[in-house]
Amino acid sequence: MTTDTQQVVTLFLFFLGVALCFWRWPQADRWHVVLCIVAAGLWAGCLLLEPRTRTLGFLMIVSNFLIIALARPFQRRLDLRC
Repeated sequence: MTTDTQQVVTLFLFFLGVALCFWRWPQADRWHVVLCIVAAGLWAGCLLLEPRTRTLGFLMIVSNFLIIALARPFQRRLDLRC
């Protein structure tokens, strides 16, 4: 099985996006939503770089990561309003 440079770059971008979504350093909570938006941009870049990622499975995995990563900040904001 041969891998080309595009596949390696796509794999790197995917896991960099995952790391940005789940980064919990002391000041990362302030920037968490912005980091998730950057991760979503990286994943959209994966769609442009590698046509084989344009599948329903990739869309579901990426959307699940974003939902899990963004659920707590939005829940916290709703709790503060009530």
